[in-house]
Order: sequence, then C-alpha cells, then structure tokens
Amino acid sequence: MSNFLLRNKWFILIYLVLAIIIYWIAKITFHNDIEKYTQKQAKEFSIGFKAAIQKYQVISDNFYAEFMADTPMLDNFRKASEANIINRTILREKTHNALQPFMSRFEDNKVAWFNLYLPDNYSFLRLSEIDLYDYNAGYFLSWVAITNQTRKFVSGYETGPASPGYRFVYPIFYDSIYCGCLELGFSLSELSNGLKEIFPYEFRFLIPRDILISKTPAQFLSNYKLSELSEDYLYEKTFLSNSINDSSSAGLEDAEIIEFNKLNRKNIRDLLAQSETFGQPGKVGKNQIFALFYPISSRQINDHLIVISYNNDPTIGGFRQKFNIILLGGFLGSAVIIILIAFYLNERKQLKQKSIELQKAADELRELNQMKDKFFSIIAHDLRNPFHGLVGLSQVLVEEFDTMDNDKAKRFHELLYQSARQGYQLVLNLLEWTRSQTGKIVFNPEKLNLTRIVEENIQSNKNIAQAKNIKIITHLEPNLWIMGDYNMIHTIIRNLLSNAIKFSYPGNEIIVKEEKKEDYIDLSFIDFGMGMDEETVKNLFKIDIAQSSTGTAGEEGTGLGLILCKEFINYHKGKILVESKKNKGTTFTVSLPALE
Repeated sequence: MSNFLLRNKWFILIYLVLAIIIYWIAKITFHNDIEKYTQKQAKEFSIGFKAAIQKYQVISDNFYAEFMADTPMLDNFRKASEANIINRTILREKTHNALQPFMSRFEDNKVAWFNLYLPDNYSFLRLSEIDLYDYNAGYFLSWVAITNQTRKFVSGYETGPASPGYRFVYPIFYDSIYCGCLELGFSLSELSNGLKEIFPYEFRFLIPRDILISKTPAQFLSNYKLSELSEDYLYEKTFLSNSINDSSSAGLEDAEIIEFNKLNRKNIRDLLAQSETFGQPGKVGKNQIFALFYPISSRQINDHLIVISYNNDPTIGGFRQKFNIILLGGFLGSAVIIILIAFYLNERKQLKQKSIELQKAADELRELNQMKDKFFSIIAHDLRNPFHGLVGLSQVLVEEFDTMDNDKAKRFHELLYQSARQGYQLVLNLLEWTRSQTGKIVFNPEKLNLTRIVEENIQSNKNIAQAKNIKIITHLEPNLWIMGDYNMIHTIIRNLLSNAIKFSYPGNEIIVKEEKKEDYIDLSFIDFGMGMDEETVKNLFKIDIAQSSTGTAGEEGTGLGLILCKEFINYHKGKILVESKKNKGTTFTVSLPALE
C-alpha cells in the first residue's frame, strides 16, 4: 500500500485538490440556492403575515367602532380621567358591566386584550390580566404611550407587560375631548392560528429575554422558558402547550422540531445574533425541513419578535440532491480522468494487477468446486448408514413377517423408525454443514450432557453393530457436561462411532471412554480393526486428498465425514487427535471444553 501511495502520490494529491474544489463549489451552490429560496419564502411570508394582521385589524376596527357608538361607556371613560380613586372605581365597574355582552364575542374572535388607558398612560379597564390595574404604560416606550402622545392609531408587536402579542391601539375622543385610548390585542397562539390558515407550517416565537424581563412583572416571569436555540431568547409556555396539544395540525411533530433545533443550534444561534431574516435547512428522519426566521420589529429599542416557520419542504431535498449530484459527478469525473491518465502511464502495473485478480478468482472458483464435491460426497457418505439399516430391517420384515410374532414385529418396526429418524437427522445436519460453508450457519451453544448424546448414538448404531457382532463398551461418568451446539456434537459423535464400527472386524469390541484434563474433556473412540498407515493419517482432514476407503464388511465411504467433524470441533475451539497402526486399530480423541 505504501509503495502504491509513493508511486501515485501526485495523482492522489491532484485528486484531493480537485475534490476540495468540487466540494466548495457544491457547498457554495447549495448556500446560494438556500439564500435565494429564503428570500422567496420571506417575501411570501411577509405577504401572508400582513394578510393575517389585516384580518385581526378588521376584527379590532369593528369592536372599536361599536365601542365608539356606545355613548354611556364613552361618557364613563371621559369622566374617569377627572374622577378620584373612589369614583374611578365606580365608573370602572359600570364600564365593565356594560362590556359583558361583548365577552362571548371577544372569545369567539380570539381577542386576548381589551384594555382602556387614560391619557396619563394608566390603565382604567382590563378584561384580562386584572393584576395589572393601574399599570402605567408610559414606563416604557409602548404603543399605548405613543398613541397618547400622538393621539393617532398605531399597531404592532409588543413584548409586555404580561403577555407578548400583536396590539391595535385606537385614540378615543368624546365631545372633541381626548379621553385616552383603547388597546385590543391578539396572543401569539392566535397569531399562529391565523398564519396556519395561510401556510401549512408549524410556528414558534422567540421573545428577547432582556426586554421581556425588563417589562414583565415578576409574577408573570414563570410563564416563560429559555429557548434551546439561544440563551438570549425565551418561549411562552402557554403557546408551546397549545402548539403541542394541537391535534388538528398536519405539520411536523414537536419532537421533530426539537431534534431539528438541537442538530442546528450552533448555526442558528450565530445567525440570531445578527437580527436578520435567514433560513436554516436540516434533515430529521425522512423529513427535509426548512425553517424561516423572520423578525418582527417594534417601536421600542431592541424589542422584536422572531417568528419561526417550520416546513417539511421537498424543495430542500431538491437542493440536497443537486448538492450530491455536483459532488458525485465531480468526484466521479475527476476520478475517471485521473484513472485514465494513471492507466495510460501505469499499463504494466495494471496488467499485473489484473493477472493477480484473475488468479485469485481462479483460486476461489477452485475452492467452490471443492466445496461442491465435498457436499455431494458427504451426502453419499452420511446417508448410506441409516439406509443400510432401513434396507436390512425392511428385507427381514418382507421375508419373515408372516412367521413373526407380534412382539418381534413391533421390535422391528421400532428399529425401522430409529433408522429412518437417524437418516432424517443426518439430512438436517448436512444442511447445517452446507450453511457453514456459505457462512450462514448459526452456532448455538447450550449446556449438553455428553454422556447422553454418546448413548443416543450408540443406540442409533446398535443395529449396524449387532449385524457385525461388535460389542460397544463405554467407560463414561453418568453426567459429562459441556457447552456446545447439540447438532454439531451429535454429528461428531455419530461419525466417529460409525467409522469405528465400519473399520472393526466382526466379533471385535469398541471402547468409548472419557478423561478429564483441566478445562477439557477428552472423549476417545477406540477400535481394534483395520487401522491406517502414517500417510493416510496425515491426509485424513485434507479435502483435496480425501480418500475413499472400504470397511471390514465392504462398507463404502468417502472419508469426508471426518472433515465435517473437524470443522464442527473448530467451532467449539476443540481438537481432534488420531492414533493408528495398520491392522492394529485406531483411536480418535476429541477434546472439548468442559462446562465451568
């Protein structure tokens, strides 16, 4: 690899430089697209916002007109500016009672504030936030103070004193005498609802922290929480609660908005400090989100509202796709050009590499062919034993059934069932082995009684052993516990026991014994049969030199059952050892980890 880098360092360096240039071109293009789209969205939002405000002004104008047409209320309001505290309280009660018929209409039209202020900026009547009676709106530069000063209609956003919202303030004249002003206002929740009638977006509002703290009485500060976007801004809790519980909205989920803010917090925080309109793209799950940050200014210095609209916008996905296309096209184009140049200058090296790859492919193909041959050989080897039993028992039944008593016939049927079941189990194990060769086998270790598995296999091979008059002797503890895969251990013992019977002479014995060595259990299968020479033992577990051999009774085999045993033993981090002498016999010893 280091030689490759040294030989091609200039090609790599050129490609890296081109990749950086392409990345910056794609990034600048993406940011330009976002900037243009932000300007377009801001214009559309500005028009929609004005339309929403116009709707609320029409509502306010109507209530103002009705109030101005009510002579008794106007007379009470005029007298209030000249009355003492006691008389002012009486006039306030009269005016409040006169406004009761309006209350349901205020609620229906979502009017949050209906407040009357005297010319000295003190509040005379409040239909909400009654804790703020005698509040002086002249403490700060407010819309009320401006109207009392100019005696003209004004409107706009204002942060305080108790709740932020959009306000319409009307001057009140009665008999050509200036009496004060009427303030009607709409909350952020209602402003959001009005905007949602125009845009299918989700909205949030950022309120400047310092302005709010300076204008809001202490008892109302608990209605706000710090924004996760910037420590300089707050959320109104009431609005957040209404927004989360708004099941009618078809927009983004609150959790998605929170995740979007979390992912893009640093960039948004930096841009908020500039107090300008900006857009922020982002991706949450499958949603391509575009957030527009639109500031609404106020007359008071530094007082403003940031309206955030969140939209699941496929246009952003298009910009990202364009970004990816530029990157991919640029990277691939640069790579193709450099590869062609490198190919031209390094033709011999490429030809050599191709030769190596072809050789590797040939080796892999050869290995695959060996695996195929191995599979079919194992099928021929492992399925023969149970079918020997099936054929032999079936022949006896066919020839002697009429003369058999019921107990003997039942016994033969039981033996037939055992042989058939063994064959079925072998097929399943062979399928498992096939999966091991393709990397799909599941090694499922569990607590196993090794003694019981050995006894099960002795019972399964009992017919074949009896046919050769071979006695199987065991020297095993009642409970030998290991941690292993049942099917694999079963296959290992079945093959080793089957081989011992196959290569034992009629009338011989087979010994199965165990020996504990530290953390392992050695399980040995000892026969006194044909045995093997050193060369045969050396090649027992090599697939490319698998040797066919014939048992003492002419049984055929491929020798591949032992290869299967070794593979399954390797799964258990065990070992298999062989000791054999020609015409003396063979001992196979399997070493498996004991259960701790």
